Amino acid sequence: MVFFKTEEKTVRNISMKEIDRNGIHSVKPGDRINLTVDRGNMILAVTRPGDGEFLAGEITGTVQAFDRLSKWITVEAAGKSRSFELKDAAATKLASLLEGKITLVLDRRNWVMDAYRSE
Repeated sequence: MVFFKTEEKTVRNISMKEIDRNGIHSVKPGDRINLTVDRGNMILAVTRPGDGEFLAGEITGTVQAFDRLSKWITVEAAGKSRSFELKDAAATKLASLLEGKITLVLDRRNWVMDAYRSE
């Protein structure tokens, strides 16, 4: 587990496994990292300054399959099935959003960063 102080002077923590999954394979005291957080203040992405985690887009559809442990989801959108790998925060959040239409927020690797119920 890595603990760090934000510019707002709060202390956050994140597992090394999640940092590694975001493409940062080592951190040491004094390293700067950027966090992308959702509306609920959950960490969606971790990047080094200048790497710029950005959103690749959104897809809205209905859930066909969801595996929280393997972190995969398949949705049907515009008559086609598409599967996506989930980041930890999205996998946790999706467990409560499986009914009806949902919108998946994708990162540059087409991993699901966030999800919310479509209106």
